[in-house]
Amino acid sequence: MKRFINTGTYWQHYENKVYCPANLYAATKQSFEDIAKFYTEISNLIFVTIKLNDTFGPNDTRPKIMNLLNNIAKTKEILKMSPGEQIMEITYIDNIVDFYLRMITLLQSQNASAFNGRSFSPKVKEKLTLKELVNIFEEEIEQKLNIQWGTYPYRKREIMTPWQNSESLHGWEEKISIREGLKNFIKEQNN
Repeated sequence: MKRFINTGTYWQHYENKVYCPANLYAATKQSFEDIAKFYTEISNLIFVTIKLNDTFGPNDTRPKIMNLLNNIAKTKEILKMSPGEQIMEITYIDNIVDFYLRMITLLQSQNASAFNGRSFSPKVKEKLTLKELVNIFEEEIEQKLNIQWGTYPYRKREIMTPWQNSESLHGWEEKISIREGLKNFIKEQNN
């Protein structure tokens, strides 16, 4: 029996709908899941999807929120933002790695076929607005950042609330809190 762990995104669930892509990227993620369904029906492939929301950690080169905040903390530049009321489920990369490892363990069990065609997501303990996240970042670096809130409107189809109907994995829970993850991130990025 072959097993495949796919990575999807919360962005496949705009307005918490079963499927409503927030953008083309999310639509391509769903397209891949739809193609995989064909293969699970004609073969012994076990296909599961892990749908992620926001993640962060050291050595991440993407222009994501933590890297943007870390950069303006160093340069003192202005960061123009939306009003910042979108709720985020952001988690440290080590939590995500643990989630994938838990899924691998489950797919190696005799019960592996029970997971076929299902989607799972790591549930964070603390959901924060973007503004709250920035406040925690500022507390951790003991510095006020130069952010201009409300300069930009929200994007078209902005995810204001993370997908609520995701299924988590039995036996997994977030081990590294947002604050602990931020401490690790800041330490690693600034060494």
